[in-house]
Amino acid sequence: MGCKPSRREGFLPTRWVVNPLVGRDSSQRDGLYTSRRVSVDDSQPTPHYTEPQTLGKELTAAQRNFPQITFEQIAVQSRTCSVGLYGPWAARGGIAFLRIMFSFPKYYPELKPPSIEIERSSDVSARTRAFLLKSARELMRDHVHNCKLAAFESCC
Repeated sequence: MGCKPSRREGFLPTRWVVNPLVGRDSSQRDGLYTSRRVSVDDSQPTPHYTEPQTLGKELTAAQRNFPQITFEQIAVQSRTCSVGLYGPWAARGGIAFLRIMFSFPKYYPELKPPSIEIERSSDVSARTRAFLLKSARELMRDHVHNCKLAAFESCC
């Protein structure tokens, strides 16, 4: 139970959330990225962020790019949003609903990642919830630090 890979070898709950990003190029992301470059470490083309991105545009693009995620509330002016999604986070790899709340600081995405909270649920163990929360926070912090994809979309 908890944070172990599920019955499918090598499958982690956080990977399921990130998987929609795999295999998409910049042309499929509704203008979030204006060019591509080759990464020094893996010689694979990676998106290159070249224009300032507004929070509203990023959230709108994320809504289009991730139809499996329900955007329950978006408040650009107060810089918050909440999303809901189903995934393999219940005991023994069962499906459970998660509600996740994001709060975007003034200097997001240039200097600070969004804060994130995952609503407690009887379907998701405290250990799994803590693992998902820690992983999402690290992912967003790393993306802001390394000037990669917008941190919010990297977590979706």
